[in-house]
Amino acid sequence: MSRGRRARVPPARRPRVLVLVPEPRKGATTAERLALEILNAATTSGQCACGAVARFAGVDEFGIGHVVWRHEPDCPAVSPAARRAVGL
Repeated sequence: MSRGRRARVPPARRPRVLVLVPEPRKGATTAERLALEILNAATTSGQCACGAVARFAGVDEFGIGHVVWRHEPDCPAVSPAARRAVGL
């Protein structure tokens, strides 16, 4: 049995993640706020109320990871109200 030194293998680490979630614009209606709340909950949990699940799409040249969503057509998270809630 050799008493040589073993190479140290660093433990695997989970990547750090920064998730940005918008706040509703001033004067947003109740429907707009609700749509944005559903969108933000889906973004932070990885699963939407409509059943859509975030699928990892890869990392771009800047090291930023991207996900793809396949929401139901009538999902509030992708509704015009959600876009209006943030002023888009």
